[in-house]
Amino acid sequence: MKKGMSCIVVMLGLFCFGLSTSYASSTGSLVSLLMNQLGVTEQQAEGGAGAVFKTAQDNLKPDEYATLTSSMPEIPSLVDKAPEVEQKSSGLMSHASSLLGDSGKKAEGASSLLDSFGSLGMDSGMLSQFTPVIMDYAQKNGGDICVKLLQSVL
Repeated sequence: MKKGMSCIVVMLGLFCFGLSTSYASSTGSLVSLLMNQLGVTEQQAEGGAGAVFKTAQDNLKPDEYATLTSSMPEIPSLVDKAPEVEQKSSGLMSHASSLLGDSGKKAEGASSLLDSFGSLGMDSGMLSQFTPVIMDYAQKNGGDICVKLLQSVL
């Protein structure tokens, strides 16, 4: 009886271990996914993802951003790796942005993202390649709410 119970416990443990490693490998790290799927360097993957999440941080309410970081705890370290880009916001652009509200913020965010990608040696087309990988990762790790939050700022 004891031997049979031990066997069941071992089998259950192996099953649970298999599930956890399977889940971890299916999600993978975002940086690894970007490198493998898009052929970018580690610095480009970290900086590009960081720039996307920096845009989210700059445009979401604190509690919304906290929802993202609780589902994807690597976000703050990626934001730290986002390239610093000079704000080119002139008085006119700033005024236009305030008149346009959310649309103006999105335009400024897009401009900043493109500058970030450029400083990492990537062209503007790479942003459109990063976005679906990041969205898929957000879906797997945080569900619909995280995807909707990111869509609202991109």
